Amino acid sequence: MSVCREENGSRPVLVPALEALLFDLEHGPASLGDIANHLALSERTLRRRLRALGTSYNKILQDVRSSTAQEWLRDSNLTMESIAWRLGYTETANFRHAFKRWTGQSPQAFRRQLHEARAAMDAPCPPHSHFGDTFAVVAG
Repeated sequence: MSVCREENGSRPVLVPALEALLFDLEHGPASLGDIANHLALSERTLRRRLRALGTSYNKILQDVRSSTAQEWLRDSNLTMESIAWRLGYTETANFRHAFKRWTGQSPQAFRRQLHEARAAMDAPCPPHSHFGDTFAVVAG
């Protein structure tokens, strides 16, 4: 099956294929050339097909970086430095700036907010007030 055909008349499979190939967590993001080679396309053809779908390598890269960063901040104890490096940033500050652009908050604030929300969900419920242990029974 061609990676450019639509899957059951819905989203073209090129974009999910590119998203899946984008990250080799051992080496950071794959280049456009690496992905094109894997898909047996030239870089120019891959760029043209992405443009026809209304997207680009850089747009998909940013989307995947954003969702992956949020997942790792939510589900792991990785440091900011480790997340930045795994996402292909050479400087943690560049990752922080990008994350703030994506979400409107810093990665630290995002993680802190998630931890506070989890802590609130795990907190014991306050005791119920029984108003002097007097209950009214409504007869119907």
